[in-house]
Amino acid sequence: MKSNILGLLEKINVLFTNESIEKTIEYNSVPIVNEIISSIYQNYIDETEYLKVNNTFSDGSMADFYATSLIHDQLQKREIISDPEINTSVEQQLNDRLEEQLLNQNDRFLFERGKTLLSGRTFGFLNEVSMMMNYFSKRNSALSKEYLLCLTMGLKSEFEEYGILDTVSHNFKASNTLAFGNTLGVLTLTLIKVQQVLELKDFFNLEIEIVIKWIFKSYKEADFASNKYSIFPQTVDSLTQESSSNNQLYWNQGDTLIAIILYHTSILLHDDNLFKVADLVGLNTLLRKDFNSTQIVNSSLLNGTTGLAESYRYMYKLSNNIYYLDGYHHWIKETVRILNNELIAGSLQNRNISIYRGVYGTALSLMSFVEQKNALISIDPLLF
Repeated sequence: MKSNILGLLEKINVLFTNESIEKTIEYNSVPIVNEIISSIYQNYIDETEYLKVNNTFSDGSMADFYATSLIHDQLQKREIISDPEINTSVEQQLNDRLEEQLLNQNDRFLFERGKTLLSGRTFGFLNEVSMMMNYFSKRNSALSKEYLLCLTMGLKSEFEEYGILDTVSHNFKASNTLAFGNTLGVLTLTLIKVQQVLELKDFFNLEIEIVIKWIFKSYKEADFASNKYSIFPQTVDSLTQESSSNNQLYWNQGDTLIAIILYHTSILLHDDNLFKVADLVGLNTLLRKDFNSTQIVNSSLLNGTTGLAESYRYMYKLSNNIYYLDGYHHWIKETVRILNNELIAGSLQNRNISIYRGVYGTALSLMSFVEQKNALISIDPLLF
C-alpha cells in the first residue's frame, strides 16, 4: 500500500505544480508541504481582509483559517523553517506574509468576536465559540491562554444561567434541537480540552456528565437488516425526545465521534465502565464499510475516508485497542482508491485548496501514514 500512496502523492504534487510527471520522480514531501503552506497562507491573508470588511468568515472558511495558525505554530515549534531544504519558501512566507503581528492581531479580533457572540446568543453562536476555544487551547502565543480563560468563564456563566442543553438547543433555529455531531459533540471535546489546558479541575464536569446522560438516553440498537447502522441519532428534540438519525460516519459526525467523547470522558472521570462502553460503541463501527453504512462518497477530512481513517487512528491512541488500527488501515486504503478516482476524474481542481474539504488535508494524512513521526506537519492538532 505504501507504494500506491507514494504514487498518489506524486500525482498530487503534479496537481499542485502543473508539471508533467517524470518516470524517475521520487517521492519528496517538501514540495507538497511548500505548496500547502504557500496556498493556505495566501488564503489566510485573503480571509483576514474579508473579516475586516464583513466582521464574519466567508462561507466554509472558518476551520481552515484556524488550521493555518496551528500549522504555523507547528513549523515554529519544530524549527522546520530553518530546514535548508525548505528554508527559502517557508521563511519567505513567514517573514513577508504572516508576521507574528498579523496572527496576534487576528487572535485579538477573534477574541473580541467571541465575547460578542457569547453576549448576543445569536443562532450558531455556540459552534463558533466552541471552535474558537478549541483553537486558543492549542495556539502557541503569549495571549492565547488569557483569551481562552476569559471565554471559558463567559461560557460557564452561560451554562449557569441557561444550562448546557438550552445553550446547545438555542444554537439552532429549530427550538429544542440537540445535535450530537458538530455542536454537542465537538463542544464536549472542547470542554474537556479546556479543563486540561487551563488546569481547571472538575470545572465543566457537571456539563460533561449531563451530555453523557443524554447520549445514553438517546441510544438505540442498530438494525443492519433494516439499513439502520447508527446507534446514536444526529439530533434529538429535548422536549419530545423525538430523534432524527442517519448513517453518517464522519470525523465530526456519528458514532465514532461519540466513542471518542466517551473515551475522553472515561479518562477525565476515571470511569472504567465508561471506557468499556466506548469500546463497544467504537468497535461496532468497524463493521461499517460501505456507502449505506457510512454515507461516505469522497476522500476529504470533513466527510470522507480521510477523516474516518484519522478517527480510528485517534481511537487507537486513546484506547490502545489494535482493532482500531485495522480500521485505520482499511480507510487509508479506501482513501487511496477514492482519491485516485478523484484525480482521474479531475474532481479535485475546484476544492484542492481546503484542509478539511479538499485534497490538502488528505495529502497531510497520507504523508503522516508514510512518514509516521517524521511527518513535517502533524494532523492531530487540526482535528482533535
